[in-house]
Amino acid sequence: MKAVFGAGNGKVVVTEVQMPRVIEPEDVLIKVAYVGICRDDQRLLEGDLNVHNTISSSAGCGHEMSGTIHDLGQTAKANGFAVGNRVTGHFIHSCGHCHYCKKGLAILCTCAEERMNAMAEYIVWNHRQLFPVPDEIDLRDACLAEPLAACICGIERCDIQIGDRVAILGGGNIGLMMLQLAVRGKASSITVVEPIAQKRALAKKLGADYVINPLDKNIVAPSLKITQSLGFDVVIEATGNSATLKTAVSIAGKRARVLLFSLYSIQDEVSINPFQVYIKELHLLAARPTFDSFNKALIVLPTINTNDLITREYPISQAAEAFVQSAGGTDVKVVVKCT
Repeated sequence: MKAVFGAGNGKVVVTEVQMPRVIEPEDVLIKVAYVGICRDDQRLLEGDLNVHNTISSSAGCGHEMSGTIHDLGQTAKANGFAVGNRVTGHFIHSCGHCHYCKKGLAILCTCAEERMNAMAEYIVWNHRQLFPVPDEIDLRDACLAEPLAACICGIERCDIQIGDRVAILGGGNIGLMMLQLAVRGKASSITVVEPIAQKRALAKKLGADYVINPLDKNIVAPSLKITQSLGFDVVIEATGNSATLKTAVSIAGKRARVLLFSLYSIQDEVSINPFQVYIKELHLLAARPTFDSFNKALIVLPTINTNDLITREYPISQAAEAFVQSAGGTDVKVVVKCT
């Protein structure tokens, strides 16, 4: 079968490998349908985001997946899974018995294993990682469940209130999912800051009240105009560029919630003005996709405009080209069809 592996320098190669099989009772063999390419996949291959030291630059690729169960162990069967079930999943395999797992915080598991190997014709994951995909959701859309689950956690952490003015820095897949979720909330206005013109246009189509090109101007001035000089009540940093955190703090209003939503490089260090954080009484927040948020994502997903988010599709045989296209930045989401 075909599988995609890192080839060094952030590049990938499609390799013929032996098909995995069910060994443990909790194992589930999945025939993968689609895998979305995330900017974090590229950075992991470059060795930039190896949080748990379980990934090498030559490891398998991909974590935003959907597929169909092909075989499974007895424990997986006992937990309600069956051959033919359509599933998506969380790439984190938690231990189930550490301090955080026992508290229901499996995303913070101290023994977490990151299974970033989804871009293959078949994979084996633990049944605890999997979630059934409702019949009304196409498997192509279902590979967006993981990033949507993450966005739901972020929106919940922001605690958007009636009348809040929201700014989203970054109009990629995450930023535009955040936008669609915020539109369904209580915000009085939503502003998207994005340098690429077609993404700004898409943000307006998806409900943004204002868009700002950060390459054209200092965004503080238009931000103050939009917020009547008060600053934004919620600022979501979704660019993956840690330097943008300074901008997020500068346009935030008093007692604003500032969400650091991207995975930044482990080596990044950012200097922000602590006086501004103090004098404004800012809340600096972060959020990661919890296991519970997948169920919410699968409920919300049919209401999300996925047609405009998925801008390009490649077969697995052309995965290398897909990664190059995704890295170009003009596409919102590139997906790979594995079967």
